[in-house]
Amino acid sequence: MLFYTHVNEDNAVERQAMAGSQASELFVIAGSGERVLALLDHPSLSTVFVVDNNREALYLCALKIAALKALDVQTYLRFMGVLETSAKERLQCFAQLAPELAEECREYWVGKQADLAVGVCNIGHFEQFLSKTRPILRFFLGRNFYQCLEKPRAEWQHFPHLRWAMVRWLFARRFTYRLFGLRDMAFIGRGADLAAIPAAMQQSMEEDRVQQSCLFHLVMNGHLRAMPPEHQPPSFQPVVLERIKEVLAGRRLCIHYVLADAREALGTLPFKAGASRFFSLSDLLSFMDWTEMQKLLLQIAQLPNGENRAVFRAFVRNRPDGAALQALGPAEDLSAAERTHFYQVFQIDLSHDQA
Repeated sequence: MLFYTHVNEDNAVERQAMAGSQASELFVIAGSGERVLALLDHPSLSTVFVVDNNREALYLCALKIAALKALDVQTYLRFMGVLETSAKERLQCFAQLAPELAEECREYWVGKQADLAVGVCNIGHFEQFLSKTRPILRFFLGRNFYQCLEKPRAEWQHFPHLRWAMVRWLFARRFTYRLFGLRDMAFIGRGADLAAIPAAMQQSMEEDRVQQSCLFHLVMNGHLRAMPPEHQPPSFQPVVLERIKEVLAGRRLCIHYVLADAREALGTLPFKAGASRFFSLSDLLSFMDWTEMQKLLLQIAQLPNGENRAVFRAFVRNRPDGAALQALGPAEDLSAAERTHFYQVFQIDLSHDQA
């Protein structure tokens, strides 16, 4: 199953964290592929390990990278479903880029013509869940609610505060997600603090930063086309995509797709001794507890001599408290820079000495 296919994280955070390193090796959880793309134009990068225990997520990431390599940026954005176009153009684009794909990946997407036709950014399990709930939200909240996506807070008129409070209550309840068919354990698993989701959206409202939240736009509009260009995630910004295209065209990146869980991959991948490495671990805490995360970070610290910087997220499960973070050592909290407010984000520099 493809759990997410659109932007589901503000990948500007990892991009900024990596910018402060001299990383030549990147270990990155595939996810929807958007965070992977956002990191590929790092100037010192030469080797990329795209890791996931979900084969379909690797195929999605490979498709996005191949599409950006083969298509001009605007055509790429139309093909992915970020911009609107016809099903015919999308299928023509796939025919053009298909030779860039490995055989198994190509065969997988050949069997997904209907998904390709609507744009793969729109086909994930989460995106399908939103497509079911969005018409109800639009009807219940009414037109005046959507001012928050278009205007500063001071210009809102007749905002439906009571109805929005009712929606926030529903967003905080597990039965809401189950009712509309969401099966992602990141949402419905034991210990999920679902109240963090409406709290994040309310925080964006109170800070008058709704227009900067890609997830607020995705939940309420189903797309990011109404977002101001300067607030778009890096992996949607044409100027960033042009730089990534140049890197891919230059063939200076060696990209490996690794079907494994993160800890298994860390034990088998051929990291170079003395290299500077960046680990983009996404929200693995949705699927492992804090003890397992500590073991994973310890594995990173024990890698061959070199610099290791890791960035990890917590969504609504296994959110660490201050004591847990202190036990790690010098972890830096980047959560304030995450413009959606949906995630806690942490950065830690690890070395063999710390292990």
